[in-house]
Amino acid sequence: MEQELWERMGEAARAEIDAVVRQGMVVRAVQVVRQALPGERVGIHQALDLVGRRHPGARGPRPPPGTRPAGPPVPLDRAAALPGRVVAVEALWDGDTVHDWFVDLVAVADAPDDQAPRWRAR
Repeated sequence: MEQELWERMGEAARAEIDAVVRQGMVVRAVQVVRQALPGERVGIHQALDLVGRRHPGARGPRPPPGTRPAGPPVPLDRAAALPGRVVAVEALWDGDTVHDWFVDLVAVADAPDDQAPRWRAR
């Protein structure tokens, strides 16, 4: 069925999907699928499956269950390095339309240390 949908979309839509997936914009590819088939009832998951079958690596590699992908330290790693036990994490929206929006994550420990480094996770 996905092959039929793929062919009904038209050459321009298929070319756009291929191009945006190569740029890493999988969500945009799903949007193009849905817009290219206005008379069809193509759901998000069905469109994502269609894109994934066309570009098997589009969803990216999935880490094994219970693990995190390798990369730069994540906020949880930084919080675990703080002195004491982390008893809460606060998430606060901040920013503006000029400089962008982000979330400030603050880890609260039960034994705070004035010398602990402060950091902002965005």
